[in-house]
Amino acid sequence: MPSLWPRHRGRVPADPHDRLLWALRNPHPEVRRGAILSLRNQVREEAAIPLAELAMAVPMDVIPGLAVVQALAHLPTAQLRSQALGKLLLHPAHAVRVAAHELSLRENVADW
Repeated sequence: MPSLWPRHRGRVPADPHDRLLWALRNPHPEVRRGAILSLRNQVREEAAIPLAELAMAVPMDVIPGLAVVQALAHLPTAQLRSQALGKLLLHPAHAVRVAAHELSLRENVADW
């Protein structure tokens, strides 16, 4: 997955949240998994779209996709989260699509 990982050339983001978003593109799955878990714990809505983009970038690896859906479940229900779930409904892995669908159903029921 080297194409996702930009050469930073000394320009690593200074903000810790931005560093986690940057780490989502790391070629090492363990680093990406740690970034997913950390972003889930931070509960910041702006992480929704980058998380979904990560899941779509590694379509054959179901584990990060499911971890992304779990992370989205911890984020506040808002437009960015809904957009991210919409992307994940098109994920190639059946398990990720089902998990995203179940979360979007829970989100829709909560809106009633």
